[in-house]
Amino acid sequence: MDAHDQRVIHSSNESNYRTPPACFQALDQEFHFYVDAAADRASALCRTWLGPESPEGSNALVLDWYQYADLGALFLNPPFSKTLVNAYNTGRIKIEDEGGERIWVPHEQNPEKAKAYDIANWAEKCWEESQRGATIVGVFPFAPQTEWYRHYVMGHEIVETDAGPRVDWRGHCAREERRLPHRISFLTPDGQPTGNAGVNSVILVWRPNHGIVGPWQPHSFYWSYREAA
Repeated sequence: MDAHDQRVIHSSNESNYRTPPACFQALDQEFHFYVDAAADRASALCRTWLGPESPEGSNALVLDWYQYADLGALFLNPPFSKTLVNAYNTGRIKIEDEGGERIWVPHEQNPEKAKAYDIANWAEKCWEESQRGATIVGVFPFAPQTEWYRHYVMGHEIVETDAGPRVDWRGHCAREERRLPHRISFLTPDGQPTGNAGVNSVILVWRPNHGIVGPWQPHSFYWSYREAA
């Protein structure tokens, strides 16, 4: 394998950061997780997990999560990368060559993998499965300015009208939005500690909709796993 291939592979691994044990343990004590819904054999934090090489199924986005609802909650730290979404959709990716110049090089083209790195698809899946009876706790980027966050977390969407923007309430949304007063220090794919994440994170909790009639917004509050553990 030459240096060019190594740089491409390295660029594809940057989104696969692991949840720090202290964060998972604090949440597990509260929710008693049964399934890690986005993992692989090496990174799984529950005995039952969904992802590559899992006996339960390799593509968590097409599996039925609600089948585990009576066994416990689902934990989720989904992979996401706009760069990889574009690379898997277009078949090319931009890297830095030996001279420091940014160049386009070939990349595997795979629409299914592109979906797996699109954070909006994971938020939609959490929203759908909670309506079918599952409780899901996810570590997501805090991005209230995005459409997916407004749609599947806050439960509303912005509609443009002749009179200007209008908020339409969709009803069911995330039940809790736990904002962190600090950034999460994720681990590398091989389990080594890193510095703080480059983006702010939030703990989102989707619960089953048992007779609750919207609209409503998720309960938002500050929560620290460092203090809860």
